Amino acid sequence: MSHQPTNSQKLPLPAIVARGVVKAFGAGDARTLALKGADFNALEGELHLIVGPSGCGKTTLLSVLAGTLGCDAGQVEVLGSTLTALKPAEVTRFRCRHIGFIFQQFNLIPTLSLLENVSVPLLLQGAP
Repeated sequence: MSHQPTNSQKLPLPAIVARGVVKAFGAGDARTLALKGADFNALEGELHLIVGPSGCGKTTLLSVLAGTLGCDAGQVEVLGSTLTALKPAEVTRFRCRHIGFIFQQFNLIPTLSLLENVSVPLLLQGAP
């Protein structure tokens, strides 16, 4: 007998699905593979920790999953949108609406005031 979830027991939806993600930096003899066919899944409401030694591709993976860095091969789907199929401007709009970042450093634009820095996402969304 299979158990069907009721409305109060809805199964979590995939938030992130990445398959076969490849990302390289450099060219020729200096080419370095940061991601070599990486797979990643996260359901809505899950918490994941990505750990590993320096240089193993943690930041590259997070950047690809967030759409701030394109991949050379593979597919990345976030909240039902296939980022790897979107044009750069569409990825920017998607990020603006759905992705948030907390950086280790402040990552503020030094020529802008604090108010101007926190207003950048609003400007990207077309707010006056």
